[in-house]
Amino acid sequence: MSSQSGWSDIEEITNGSALVKTINKALSSKELEWKEGPIWVVGTIVAINCNNNDWYYKACRRCLKKVETPVDNRYEFDKCGHTHGITSIRYKVEVMVFDGTGSISLLL
Repeated sequence: MSSQSGWSDIEEITNGSALVKTINKALSSKELEWKEGPIWVVGTIVAINCNNNDWYYKACRRCLKKVETPVDNRYEFDKCGHTHGITSIRYKVEVMVFDGTGSISLLL
């Protein structure tokens, strides 16, 4: 997550510009009424969920959408209309995080 303020991650937490919550409070319906913006949850990654080849995908170099099946030696992207000879590789890692109050699955 990139900071919009130009502060480092630690500065966002220490100066109070980002909310720090437990997983239990972040997931409770009453707590979801906070304003839109960054929220920090401090926890321990207890599992990384990577099955087969689903932790990465080929994507359009402009719009970053997942590539469809290649046509000859080109990739056509129906969603944005671009055609490229090569793709970008995008990574996605699903992790299970635990903090003592609860657990949550996050996509990095």
